[in-house]
Amino acid sequence: MTDDFARWLAQNPPPPLQELVDRAGRRRAAETGETYVEDPFKRPTHQGGFQWITADEWDEYDRRTMVWEARRRARLTNQVVASLNRLRRDVAARTRRMRSGNPEDKD
Repeated sequence: MTDDFARWLAQNPPPPLQELVDRAGRRRAAETGETYVEDPFKRPTHQGGFQWITADEWDEYDRRTMVWEARRRARLTNQVVASLNRLRRDVAARTRRMRSGNPEDKD
């Protein structure tokens, strides 16, 4: 992971799946009258959250993930286009130097 992407990721984190799972587990514990165990290593398996995530919650999570993925892809596309534009300018400049006949500019 490049430093640039790490910085972007820190500023644009993906939707937090763990928060969704924890919220569903807390809700289930409340529905059954239990106290939710915060420590995942001590938490009873029936308080696990995945099976208690509702369809609406999954829909919202999926929507947020799609938006985040679109931003990530757009960022990548912009980087590729910028790299191609730099390469095109470099090749054009090198071609001009070569055509000018200036030997010290030739590679």
